[in-house]
Amino acid sequence: MGADGGTIPTRGELVKVKKKKVLLDKDYDLESKWLRCALSAQHLREPIVACPLGRLFNKEAVIGFLLDRGSYADQAG
Repeated sequence: MGADGGTIPTRGELVKVKKKKVLLDKDYDLESKWLRCALSAQHLREPIVACPLGRLFNKEAVIGFLLDRGSYADQAG
């Protein structure tokens, strides 16, 4: 029943510990970075462009973004 002085709590019951982060599938993460456009999430196809940070983009998606930024803002939020 407890509360009678006979129970000894463990450290885990007294101290709150950080929960472990959920690890994502590394293969999926690599696939999404190297095979998909960072802007449209479509499969990469020629011609491909890259930003200074190393992200890969379909050139058509970048041009579409530059011409119509409003439609991409609606999708992001």
